[in-house]
Amino acid sequence: MLLAWVAILACSQSAQAAPTLPGGFQESVVFSGLTDPTNIAFSPDGTIFVAEKGGLIKSFDDFSDTTPTTVADLSDEVYNY
Repeated sequence: MLLAWVAILACSQSAQAAPTLPGGFQESVVFSGLTDPTNIAFSPDGTIFVAEKGGLIKSFDDFSDTTPTTVADLSDEVYNY
């Protein structure tokens, strides 16, 4: 799970220098097209939820899902600055 989170953050921070990973770890992009992801959660059925700083919460059916579903739009309720 930690590696997935690192990959998601790395995807959103591509303009910054790539982090140096410890031995035995590798980086891979799990989900692309996210805007400032801030949190990730896994449900028991395998659904993956990703919260974006702007207030969108997206769900992926599993790690092979390439088209997320927006399950909540809290953009009017968050301070995105």
